Amino acid sequence: MKTLNLFKSTLLKGLFVLAVILYSCNKDIDGFDILDKMSDDALIEAIAKSSEKQEIDYNQLPSSAKNIINEDYETMTADISFKVEDLGYEVKMIDYSPLYVADKNEVYFNKNGRELVSEDKKSEKGKRKKKRNPFKFVFPVSFEMADGSTITANDKQELKSLIKAWRDENPDSKEKPKLVYPVDLEFRDGKRVTVNSEEEMKKLRKKIKERQRSKKPFKFVFPISYLMPDGSTISAKDKEELKALIKSWYDENPDSKEKPKLVYPVDLDFGDGKIVTVNSEEEMKEIKEKLRERASQGQSNNGPKGR
Repeated sequence: MKTLNLFKSTLLKGLFVLAVILYSCNKDIDGFDILDKMSDDALIEAIAKSSEKQEIDYNQLPSSAKNIINEDYETMTADISFKVEDLGYEVKMIDYSPLYVADKNEVYFNKNGRELVSEDKKSEKGKRKKKRNPFKFVFPVSFEMADGSTITANDKQELKSLIKAWRDENPDSKEKPKLVYPVDLEFRDGKRVTVNSEEEMKKLRKKIKERQRSKKPFKFVFPISYLMPDGSTISAKDKEELKALIKSWYDENPDSKEKPKLVYPVDLDFGDGKIVTVNSEEEMKEIKEKLRERASQGQSNNGPKGR
């Protein structure tokens, strides 16, 4: 019996050592990278919750990661960068544009510098398209910093560098830089607009959001319901009530990071009396994918065959 117990103990120790070796090398038994088999969501969560994050200099990020930040996050600048050995990177971003609304202030990359994208983002209109602003600044532009100083930049890269340098010297500051008016904005169609104050900027922001909403191919047929992260359900008779109920729930649950889940079936109104009933998340993804394909081919988004 003692011999059998000793054998079991030795076997367990050997298996544990083997598991540690496999994990440290990120190799499974077949020789493939274990992390390659993880979903982006799982890898993002592993990096975000890791207790082994090490702060690194921005220049230590893989070149592909830096290229993505420079090209796809046009109105944001990297603040603090972290590395989790054998997993990947987390980069906390600062949004300096008064019109840009970021989904998150963190960007994640795997250890090779590929951007990690959650399923929620993949199912939307396209991560690259979503990050881009409808306009660009006409340089030079100036920003007032939290200490009252002003920085002026002649191009986007200089602006990012100046803001990052200021943040490095003032790591405890949580205030966003304030845009100095007047400022000129150039939109994608080449049109230029001069904005003279924060009030004018707010009005412009409202117009842009209304225009974006008007381009949506469908709208929900109310009432609709959402399942909240605590298992409760909220139902609303219109859009304004829905916004108020969701805001109220998150005000009461400030630590929750999960999104509400739409309760199916739900009806979508594509206009001209065309109503489509969607019975599951899978059906919703199929509809969104079809709409993206039609948009890319220049076709009208009249929706799938309705009732």
